[in-house]
Amino acid sequence: CAAGKSAATAGLSECVACDPGRFSEPGSSSCSVCPAGRSTQMRLGSSRCDDCSRGRFSEEGAPDCHACQEGSYADSPGASACQACSGDLTTRFPAAEAVEQCMCPQGTFRPSGAELRSSCEPCPKGMRCEFGSDLQNRYG
Repeated sequence: CAAGKSAATAGLSECVACDPGRFSEPGSSSCSVCPAGRSTQMRLGSSRCDDCSRGRFSEEGAPDCHACQEGSYADSPGASACQACSGDLTTRFPAAEAVEQCMCPQGTFRPSGAELRSSCEPCPKGMRCEFGSDLQNRYG
């Protein structure tokens, strides 16, 4: 069968397109599942699986990559899972691409010297604590 197709029934020459999440190379008689971290991006009859982009992931055989949920990120292409932000930190939007996008949520701030820590403190009087605030937001 041609690339992206497989034999409909073993021993017959009729070929059908591989379903999304599956692929075949030229001459193959069956479709293979895409490995975790890769997908056919919902294409029918694909000859290959592509890496999920940063901020996205897939499980084995998934027809498409999914965005990481808020509070997690995928910092390299081809992720099979997203990494959770540590401690109190979260991301502003889904599909975060780097740990640096993990910040303190609105209404909290990261105290001085806490750059390497993952704890956030409640916003004190005199500060406006938008998403990602630190002590530089202090009004004085």
